[in-house]
Amino acid sequence: MRFDLFQCCFTSTSSHTSAKDAIKLKWPIFPYSELCKATNDFDRCNYLGSGDLVTMYYGKLNNGCEIAIQCFHEEKRLTFQQFINETWILSYMPHQNLVSIYGHASDEEPMLVLEYISNGTLAARLGCDIAESSALPWHTRLDIAIDTANALSYLHRNGIIHCNVTSSNILLDKNFCAKVSNFLSSRPANAAHVANGIIGTCGYVDPKYMQYGRLSVKSDIYSFGVVLCELISSKLVRYREGDDGDSVGTLLSNKIKNQAWEELVDPKLGFQSDLTIKRMIIAVAELATRCLQCPQELRPDMTQVYISYDAMLLVTGKLQDGRKVAVKRFHEVTDKTIKHFMNEVGILSGLRHQNLILLYGCSPPDSNEHLIVYEYISHGALSKHLHGSFGSILPWLTRLNIAIDTATALVYLHDSGIIHRDVKPSNIILDENFTAKVGDFGLSRSFPDFLTHVSTIPVGTRAYIDPEYYQSGKVSVKSDVYSFGVVLFELISSKPPSVMEGKERVSLVHFAMDKILNKALEELLDPRLGFDSDDSNMEMVTAVAELAFQCVQCPKELRPSMNQVLETLEGIKKGIWLFNQIT
Repeated sequence: MRFDLFQCCFTSTSSHTSAKDAIKLKWPIFPYSELCKATNDFDRCNYLGSGDLVTMYYGKLNNGCEIAIQCFHEEKRLTFQQFINETWILSYMPHQNLVSIYGHASDEEPMLVLEYISNGTLAARLGCDIAESSALPWHTRLDIAIDTANALSYLHRNGIIHCNVTSSNILLDKNFCAKVSNFLSSRPANAAHVANGIIGTCGYVDPKYMQYGRLSVKSDIYSFGVVLCELISSKLVRYREGDDGDSVGTLLSNKIKNQAWEELVDPKLGFQSDLTIKRMIIAVAELATRCLQCPQELRPDMTQVYISYDAMLLVTGKLQDGRKVAVKRFHEVTDKTIKHFMNEVGILSGLRHQNLILLYGCSPPDSNEHLIVYEYISHGALSKHLHGSFGSILPWLTRLNIAIDTATALVYLHDSGIIHRDVKPSNIILDENFTAKVGDFGLSRSFPDFLTHVSTIPVGTRAYIDPEYYQSGKVSVKSDVYSFGVVLFELISSKPPSVMEGKERVSLVHFAMDKILNKALEELLDPRLGFDSDDSNMEMVTAVAELAFQCVQCPKELRPSMNQVLETLEGIKKGIWLFNQIT
């Protein structure tokens, strides 16, 4: 992303400067007369809608191409700035989930010529504007959410805050693929923005942004959380009224936390009649809650959100022989997803272990659909039990057994010449006996025993990535050991991988190591586990904390091997352990 050029769009606002001087646009200028002809002199019949800054018209060019024309109607200076803003972003950032630009009119008549999106806005489909709003089935809604998350992730990676993510700015094409539109308020992400007036649409605006006037990518994530709530409820935020000054996000979050599904979920989506849909909707609702959290630091980033959707693509089914299965479906067919698909199938097909997810089969690699079929694991991901909505708390000995199971799986992988590269609680799945099985091998790498490391672009989930690997690009089995150390800290604390320390957000590793070094272990541990009333458990958890401390040491040579970690965990369970064996 050429950020310096984008930044100039917000400083070159003189009315004496032309659009062509500010940036070199790469599509044609449409004569005003041609646009008049295309819209029948901007006839009311061609009217598509309007906002504070623009009015939209439908048109058709001489070559039959359907277009949407965006006409600005604010005073010249503001119009020019917004015009430059949108033309820059759409010109240099093409993406399948962003509205495309075909051209623009002259400076005297500032208009943008955009692709025409035939199925209108998501808001119209969900709200009262279109009677058949219920015709949007759940899987279509999930695809729309995935498309939107994909677009926002792309914008954020390229340093852009959208600033006005709403269902009215999500357009649906003839196949109901979503395209994000309206970049009139967008801003560069790595510049401090203190707003004179709040940018955005009431109900979707981040309360912290309203309070402090500072924009960040997390402001978009809040707005996206509101859109998720609209998708599962079919109710637009403008139809919700808050009591006692509560924000819409607070009201929605409370309904989700209280599992007041009948007040939130559109009953026509099959929530009560289809168990698979019910699980997926609950997963989306929980994700929405995370997106709506305050302060902003508690929210995931858009890349993490898009990973969350990968997990939700696991749907249950049953084979003819009665076996329950989980099916992972890749929505997009890209080089990246094909590589992920081939990698996971290739690795899992050669592995068999009681603590690894069992592969049943997959779709042909050259098919239009990329599906992987696994055994069905009934109790879901460890992350749901540590940080999700499950009411019961995993007891300490269950957590210790989960750690042993996971370590056993990693020892088997390392002995088989495989580095997992994405060890985290959401990839540790629990069966009906709470036996842990490691899954998701899309990022895994073969690791011949004659190598000390493999050079590669760092991948995985940031909070769990070995800092040395992240900095050098050199991954080794000790990278998995680091990630496992983070998991151990989560098991003894029930805390997420990043936590608040005072007014700052820090990694759980930093927080945990600080507490251990300062002999304040009680500030790390989950008090609900009753360690203070059970001396035996307290001794075990102290030993696990010390082991986790060793797993996250830098340089990596200070870390134990997974074999040593497993032996130590088994010794802790038996009441015998010697740390001098692994240091």
